Amino acid sequence: MKESDFQKALTQGLRSQGCFVYKIPDLARAIVKPFDLCVGYQNCLLAIEAKLKKYGRQKPLQDGDVAINPASFQGRGHQLPRLLQIYESDQGYPFIAICVARIEMGSAVETRAWMLPVYCMKVKETWTIGELDKEECQLTWVPTVGWIAPWLTK
Repeated sequence: MKESDFQKALTQGLRSQGCFVYKIPDLARAIVKPFDLCVGYQNCLLAIEAKLKKYGRQKPLQDGDVAINPASFQGRGHQLPRLLQIYESDQGYPFIAICVARIEMGSAVETRAWMLPVYCMKVKETWTIGELDKEECQLTWVPTVGWIAPWLTK
């Protein structure tokens, strides 16, 4: 499983919910990509940065496992500040789409996903699976569609 697979499944799921989704292509090395997906829904701009966290082990994912932390942005130090800038200037609603996968024998056997609002990263830098499960940010897997956000259409 790669991050691009997660992005594709998230794009398909959001489109199935009536969102306009544009994947920002990788640009030349001199130009930094601000985020991965530009989503339009009911006159709102959602800026989404996708992150994939892999755990290679045989036991199931635990509530205490880290889903996202500052190390998730290692090598891409511009992403979080740009997303926070969108939030602070009230230009849209930035999110971090997080997929946590347990890998066994080279394939994902257990996956969970969330869309965490970027302002939550100002409150706390490290989020565990258990903390995200309690938030209204869970994504649901639909086999024929991909990852959908049930809370988006409420």
